[in-house]
Amino acid sequence: MIPCVWYVSRTVNPWEQTLIGSMAAALRARGAFPLSLYIDGGTGDVEGEPCSWRALTGLERAGRILGRKALWHLWGSAPSWWGLIRLRFRTVHTSFDEKPSWRGYPSRLFPEPAREGEAVLIPTFNVRGVTDNAQSGLHVAGPRPLDALHAASLTMRGLVVAALSSPSLDALLGPEGYFRVPRDTEEDWRRALEITASEPGRRLAAAARHHIKDHCSADQCADSLIALYREVMGSMR
Repeated sequence: MIPCVWYVSRTVNPWEQTLIGSMAAALRARGAFPLSLYIDGGTGDVEGEPCSWRALTGLERAGRILGRKALWHLWGSAPSWWGLIRLRFRTVHTSFDEKPSWRGYPSRLFPEPAREGEAVLIPTFNVRGVTDNAQSGLHVAGPRPLDALHAASLTMRGLVVAALSSPSLDALLGPEGYFRVPRDTEEDWRRALEITASEPGRRLAAAARHHIKDHCSADQCADSLIALYREVMGSMR
């Protein structure tokens, strides 16, 4: 099996790093590809056995960049040396930007913006320690696919989501997984706060977590990654 190297750029924020780490752990559990996960910065509580890219010496970094054959997966913006990687190896790029400049085979974490032929990866989220009784506040989500991913991450930590109706939230949290604010008025948002702080709010959060577990499982995530890598590398036996 060809090794796979994930490089998470310094432009990726902590909650996105957490999401990436959960996806790395899902792929690693399959054992389909030997995986190295490098984060350009601190690794915090990220899953997937991450290593800090900044902690490596210059020689160590050069060894990784110029080393043996591997499939590289870039998350976020490309570093200055990414051109050397693309000269030597096949690459995949997953961007969190709405209009990215692709630096490898393009992939998205959500189907809605994947309109230019980009591959769609199924995200998965850390479910450790989450129960259906957890609740720690309200999160107001925006309309973008990236906002829905952030909302899902916070839902898995116990927050209740309120938002104007959104196809992205419907797909990720489920139609019954968040409070739909009917109008963007102060009165409607006040009503959302009242409802999400009560028992109906807890039911919404529980429904969202169950929907995420059913549609964004670790196995589904790993399947989407493996299918993409096999497509990029051709027949791999």
